[in-house]
Amino acid sequence: MPGSPPEITVRRMFRTLRKLFRPSRRIPGKVVAKTPRVVILASGHQQRWIVSSKETIPHKQLVLVEGEVLLQRTLRQLSKRWEARPLVVTHHPEIAKAIAKHADVLELPPKKRRWISETALSSQSHWGDPTLILPGDVYWTDDALDVACNFNIGGPIRYLLTEAAQGDDILGLWFRRRHRSRVATALNHAMLHAKLGKSGKLWQSYRSLCGFSLVRHQLEAIHAVRIEDRSTDFDTLGEYLAFVQQRSRRAA
Repeated sequence: MPGSPPEITVRRMFRTLRKLFRPSRRIPGKVVAKTPRVVILASGHQQRWIVSSKETIPHKQLVLVEGEVLLQRTLRQLSKRWEARPLVVTHHPEIAKAIAKHADVLELPPKKRRWISETALSSQSHWGDPTLILPGDVYWTDDALDVACNFNIGGPIRYLLTEAAQGDDILGLWFRRRHRSRVATALNHAMLHAKLGKSGKLWQSYRSLCGFSLVRHQLEAIHAVRIEDRSTDFDTLGEYLAFVQQRSRRAA
């Protein structure tokens, strides 16, 4: 392409050659059905939340926002956008009971859910085409969830980013069937990093996918879509109470 730096041109050339010589796994005459899947991760230890809430609200996924349970609100929003029944990964009986009518439940053994990257990777056998992986403690605006659910035309892997006090947060991850191995490799890299005493967060899988160091909490513009509205996650009770108070002031 005229004006492109030499290294970009070379990368495009090798990418084209890989596509030409990649062996096809398709059976002639067989149509591969697309089975979308939403995977919602709600199997964390919630250490910061439990310490701050003093057990008054045991699960942040079950807090009330405008009179509706947060996770049930997300499932309701998804039901209007995706036909596939969501899969909620959790080992908490209260969460499983709350969403049983609206989603399937996957319970993992303790060694498969030590970090969020490991939980996401352990759901691999349930990934579809496409797959949307969401944390269960996120408040989504309708506009932001429209963005998250409307990548079905194809394209690269998408991480959904939002600005947070401690650096950018990951609100979701979207990918097609052909990206599964790359996503699995990135999640596994973040998981191995966690075994060295680190956190094993989704942002580290993002850094791995982009080829950056997993130490620095900084997200780039590659494979990313930025959500710049009121969508946010709740790590502590203080964050939740501040959010509810802000919503009340706006309503008034």
